[in-house]
Amino acid sequence: MKAQEVYIDPDDRSKYKKQVEQKGSVKDYELKLRKKNGAEMDCLSTATVRRANDGSILGYQGIIRDITKQKLAEKALQESEEKWRSLIETAPCVILTVQRDGTIQFLNRTVGNYTPEDTIGTKVWDYVPPDHHSIMQKAIEHVFQTGHPISYQILGAGPEGPASAWYMTQLGPILKDGKVVALTIAATDITEMKKVHEALRESEEKYRTLFENANDAIFLADTKTNIILDANRQAEQLIGRPRAEIIGMHQAQLLSPQHADYYKDKFRRHVEAGYTFDLETEVITKDRRVVPVLISASVIKLRGKEVIMGLFRDISKEKRILDLTEEIATKKVVEKAKGILMDRHEIGEKEAMRRLQKESRRQRRKIKEIAQAVISSELMLN
Repeated sequence: MKAQEVYIDPDDRSKYKKQVEQKGSVKDYELKLRKKNGAEMDCLSTATVRRANDGSILGYQGIIRDITKQKLAEKALQESEEKWRSLIETAPCVILTVQRDGTIQFLNRTVGNYTPEDTIGTKVWDYVPPDHHSIMQKAIEHVFQTGHPISYQILGAGPEGPASAWYMTQLGPILKDGKVVALTIAATDITEMKKVHEALRESEEKYRTLFENANDAIFLADTKTNIILDANRQAEQLIGRPRAEIIGMHQAQLLSPQHADYYKDKFRRHVEAGYTFDLETEVITKDRRVVPVLISASVIKLRGKEVIMGLFRDISKEKRILDLTEEIATKKVVEKAKGILMDRHEIGEKEAMRRLQKESRRQRRKIKEIAQAVISSELMLN
């Protein structure tokens, strides 16, 4: 460094000379030099005063080293540390620095009833339940051995005690000379989130239990495409197909072909209206059997998506009972109509039955209706 290129401010020169003269020498003395263009230089000086035998000063001998870049780096580091400290002190999460043996070196804020003063020097696993101790110890050791960060959920200290809050923790290494000397733990309180998920999980478990154990067949279909998204065990039994075959089918494929278009339109109109509706129809099984069903369908929201939920009740037994009831009622009416015809026309039972059947075919009406007309004297059947 050429002397003419830089100079020391007079006040700094005076202080510098005084230090050297009083002590005889200085080492790593910080001072500022200025260039001719006015730019400042941060320097470290090591200097020794040279004296004559009588103690008078002959001169000064020393070295001045430019540390401007080093100072800038230190300033940047300090600013970063200040920014980091500001961030961690105002962070919404809990931040700790921890040694390899679990000793807490730093805590950014009070957690529940635990202040930084209370926790520094204690073990980090003192604030988690015993069955979580090994989880935390293994995680800390993993970071020290590998230098890689790790994340996991853990139950820890909260307002109600050492194990009253859930945290999503992220462990990262603190390095010095390329070695892990400590680690940082950032712990985000997810207690409320866990409660929500737990409630949803329980709700879905209850839903799934009800879904699987329902007495009726249940089909879930997309409101736009009418493609079946899910089906329960009763649905498998109803149509004789495994769930894997049912999922992906169009719901119209469940119905008998002659009714499919009619009910497809009916489904569409009711879905658009968005209310529950019931209808009676027939479904076709895999082996082509026709099964009468009563469908109760509605649009519901499941996991945030609108779907058609159709409850299909097999009414085969009910239909058989109704059919049998209808058959008995028809026989009673026909028998009465035959008796009237036999008396009125003095004919036998076979002839009376033949006339009722003939008129039923001619009018294309049920024989019960013809018999009722005879009974009410609306039809003479000569």
